[in-house]
Amino acid sequence: MKAKYENGPVIEYTYDNAGNLLPRKVVESNEAPVVPGAPTGRGRGKKGIVYKFTGSASDPDGDPVKYRFNWGDGARSRWSSRSSLRHKWSEPGAYCVKVLARDDNGALSGWSPCKDVVITSRPPLLAGPPTGASRGKTGVRYGCNQK
Repeated sequence: MKAKYENGPVIEYTYDNAGNLLPRKVVESNEAPVVPGAPTGRGRGKKGIVYKFTGSASDPDGDPVKYRFNWGDGARSRWSSRSSLRHKWSEPGAYCVKVLARDDNGALSGWSPCKDVVITSRPPLLAGPPTGASRGKTGVRYGCNQK
C-alpha cells in the first residue's frame, strides 16, 4: 500500500506477521522522469504489418521507468517496463507516435516529440494471370507478360 501526501513524502506500508501496519519506504521527494526523445522505429510502412518502436527515458531519482505509447490512431499501449513495443495500423495515413514515461512512484514525464509514420495500403499479394500464347510447338520459344 502506498500513501502519497501532496508536496510531501511518499510512504510505502507493509504488514508484519501480527498484522501491524509498518512503514517500509519513505521517499522525501520524487522527480518525474525526463521527457523521452521521439521514439525510434520505421518512418514508413504498410497497413496490417507489425512494426516495433522504442522509447528511452531516465529518472533523476534512479527509479525504474515504465513506458506507454500513443500510436496516433486512437490506440495507446498499456504501461510496460519494456521500452520497445509493437503496433500495426489498420488504415493508411500519417501518424504521430509518442511515448510517455512513469516512475514507480507515479510521477509522469511529458509526452515525447512525435515520430512521424506514414502507412500506405498493401500492394496486391498476387499478380494477374500471365498473357501470351496458350498453345505452341515443341522447340519454339514463346514469351509471356504478367499483368
